[in-house]
Amino acid sequence: MNKETTMKIRIILCCFAVLAAHGLAMSVQAAEPPKEDQPAHQPEVTVPATEPKLIVQGKKEVWTLSTGDTKATVGVDSLNQLVIYELISTATGWNWTRTPTVIPLPTRMEVQAATKTLDKGALPVLKVGDLIQATGGDKDIPWTGSAETVATPATGGNKKDEQPELSKQAIWKFHKGSTASSTNGTTVTLTFTCRQLPTLSLESVWWAASSSLPGPIQHTFRMINESTSDVTIHPIPNLAFAVHPPPGHDVTLRSFGDHETKKIETNHVGSMPEDLGQEAGAEKVQMEVVGKNGELGQCMPIVLLDDRSTSGLYLGMEEKKDFAFQITTRAVAPRFGLKASYRPQANLHLAGRNIITTRPTYLGVYQGDLDDGVNQFKRWFWNNKTPANHRNDPTAPWLQYGGMWTYGTSGAWKNAPMPWWNDEATYRKGIEKEGLAGIGFECAEVDAYWDKAEQAGELPSGTKIMGPLAHANGLKFNLYFGNSISWASRQQLLTAWQDYQLDMWRNDFQVAGLDVQAWAQDNCPKNYRFQFCAASPDFHTMTYASLTDLWEEYNVANIRQQFYTLSYTIPPAQICAMIPIQVASAGDKDRFNVWHRSTLLSGAWLGVGAIGPKYNPKNIVLPSDVPQVIPCMKSNLALYKSKIRPLVREGNLYHNIVEADSGFDGAQYYSPLEDRGLVLLFGPAGKSTTVRCKRLKPEQKYKVQFTDQPAQNTTITGAQLMTEGLSVTFTGTVQSEIILIEK
Repeated sequence: MNKETTMKIRIILCCFAVLAAHGLAMSVQAAEPPKEDQPAHQPEVTVPATEPKLIVQGKKEVWTLSTGDTKATVGVDSLNQLVIYELISTATGWNWTRTPTVIPLPTRMEVQAATKTLDKGALPVLKVGDLIQATGGDKDIPWTGSAETVATPATGGNKKDEQPELSKQAIWKFHKGSTASSTNGTTVTLTFTCRQLPTLSLESVWWAASSSLPGPIQHTFRMINESTSDVTIHPIPNLAFAVHPPPGHDVTLRSFGDHETKKIETNHVGSMPEDLGQEAGAEKVQMEVVGKNGELGQCMPIVLLDDRSTSGLYLGMEEKKDFAFQITTRAVAPRFGLKASYRPQANLHLAGRNIITTRPTYLGVYQGDLDDGVNQFKRWFWNNKTPANHRNDPTAPWLQYGGMWTYGTSGAWKNAPMPWWNDEATYRKGIEKEGLAGIGFECAEVDAYWDKAEQAGELPSGTKIMGPLAHANGLKFNLYFGNSISWASRQQLLTAWQDYQLDMWRNDFQVAGLDVQAWAQDNCPKNYRFQFCAASPDFHTMTYASLTDLWEEYNVANIRQQFYTLSYTIPPAQICAMIPIQVASAGDKDRFNVWHRSTLLSGAWLGVGAIGPKYNPKNIVLPSDVPQVIPCMKSNLALYKSKIRPLVREGNLYHNIVEADSGFDGAQYYSPLEDRGLVLLFGPAGKSTTVRCKRLKPEQKYKVQFTDQPAQNTTITGAQLMTEGLSVTFTGTVQSEIILIEK
């Protein structure tokens, strides 16, 4: 696995040159009224897109969409320019885009000769093209900051893998706008046509899922080529706008790593112009956040501007691969510029009779601190993007047990390519004799090399018995398929789902592309679920994956840090933390509780990792091998089902509830609808700390109940829990605690 960090966050202290080269008009101002000889409404007028458009010319037509916390007004001005006019917090009424901003459309184009032959006068059916292939395939697209490099289109290129700027202007004219409402929300579509090629159109599509629930407004561009000629355009359209923080602002820019980076990047900008060290009219790049290839150790594709932990704005992109955010600052209003780009240096090659849709962009505002902002985003994602089979199942995420079902005693195992193996005798013992369902587990997982084990004769009854055995003993069944499923072999997935009686499947490194996932959701049985392993997730992945894995073999504090980092951006109920039973059980019950409860922060998986003397010298595979911890398993899993999982699914998550230098760490869940929550706390035995909760009802009296140390139970108001805090002492050998907070 390549764990090299590819995430780039650059703080550039020099003055940034001409931001208009990137398509963002930071210096836009509300236009003066048009002169008498230039009426406000000019439907015939178009402006060459190559010229920087710094002035918004009034309003031609506007549309408004709202969620529970974000209101956006978009439209076109009298010059046919796409404009974002308002981005308002419904809680405070503050308009974060007080200066209307032109959203740039592609400026250059080339039209190739017709590539399709008409059949009896009928045009070929419009087909949905592939965005990745249309923008250069899987090759690296360089990010060069302010440089105006244009990458080679998918159809080929010169030996330097670059090409000159496209020769023709792209001039766009507003054609029409429409609004559609349904149970899924409200969609506004603004359509522009290209003067040079009227059969080429571009749609700016805005979607608000619910006017009552908080969350962002989603935006996508859709490019439609109704001609039979191939078209190449540049740049790929993106979302860019100017930002006005509230008066007296003191803004911090934040970006979020994945679970491998285990860190949140913070860039404090400040409140006074003097902090910027620049002339009033100049812009500088304050932060660039770049992602490549979907590898581990990168930023998640979302950035957030937090103003004094009172309010903020966030901008996200659905896909991690080849995204780029650029945040610029000025000493005067509009203070900030935000731009979200996909493959910003690439052309987009649009084949004849093709439609290409860009990945969605998320734009939202919030009231409160960092946790409030990301909680609103994650709740929106859970309600609208998380796979419905997972979201609508109250028992998800399932409590899993499994991995390598073998004691590694056979001759065949000794010749295995890796210290991973499975055999039928161990699997039967685990499923039929251990009473895993009675302990509290809900799903049996079989990991890598089961196919090799079958070929070696280790599964004499065949691997197709595994699913039925699990089901007969009260368990669901999850099977690892490695990297064997691709678009070309997608039918094998449907066959395997039926033959192995699957409830979920796993694979590594996103090799089974998301096009396969989309196909599987439509073609596999209704209970289809996918668990994403060993790579870096993004929002596009988590639209199809029920779970993404965390893994830690030796350092339990590390898996909690992985969770704390990833849970800023991914719903906790879509995270699965796995620990090996042989490591977790190597000590007394308090040590086991620390390990086991660290997985209960999210979805939980107690697994059997690599086997053999190096990895598992005591040959611990099944719960009966460590009977002393079975009572802990039972009590932890029962508490998870009754108290923790409902909050993981439907509650808000709060980080940093103890002082960073206290030696303790933990997290708080709280459901405002049910007015109850809990704290999972970890720390050294014999030490004390103060837990400060968040967002409880100040006047409510809460019963605070300790799972392991009932002598510390108390009744206390929400105001006291949030200001004075709750004093907690880990007595004796206790190193973890689950604290229930209920009215």
